[in-house]
Amino acid sequence: MPSLIKIPYSTVEYQARFAGPVVKLIAGQAEVIQAVVDALLPFGFQFMNMETQGTLANYNTILRLPGRNIVFQYGADGCTFTKDSSSWQTTEEDLRVLIAARSAVLAQGAEVGAQTVTLAMHLQLLETPREDILTRFTPPPLRAELSSEYKPIEFAGAAKFSHGSLLFDYSATVANGIFVRFISQFDGKASLEDIVVRVRKDEAFVFTLLDVQEGEQ
Repeated sequence: MPSLIKIPYSTVEYQARFAGPVVKLIAGQAEVIQAVVDALLPFGFQFMNMETQGTLANYNTILRLPGRNIVFQYGADGCTFTKDSSSWQTTEEDLRVLIAARSAVLAQGAEVGAQTVTLAMHLQLLETPREDILTRFTPPPLRAELSSEYKPIEFAGAAKFSHGSLLFDYSATVANGIFVRFISQFDGKASLEDIVVRVRKDEAFVFTLLDVQEGEQ
């Protein structure tokens, strides 16, 4: 039976890399900024929660929606949407915010070349010691009888897949917790709806791999 967990903290980051630099997004920005601000106003955006930073090569305009734990930023090379305290319960509304902001940026002549979604979570084991989960992934040579000097005291794992990568490790902030990060990669033509389906599948794979499931103590 899978070990029960709760997820005290999770964040999701969507990033779109453009097929080529769109200088219009960083030079003479008044029209662009107005378009993105107008797109986010229905979601509670306030102009006071906006900033710009960086040289031309990495210049970013950053727009924050604190009430939604959302940050959207864009530059000449791409745009990024970050949601803290993420959960599947708010996915539909969060997707509306992303679509509105991203559409305003793409309307300035940008073309998406590649996309990634990074899902990072701290999983807190409710009943099972985390060592019981993580030691299963220890390479055989490290399971051998080793001197105390080289006996592992913490365990982690990493894997690369055709469409992304996985990292899991001891959580440094959550008691009896495991930190998990899965990066899912997509081409520029993948729809946001298809991306959500893929990320859900990737999360389910991670839970199955670790043999855990969300539950109440």
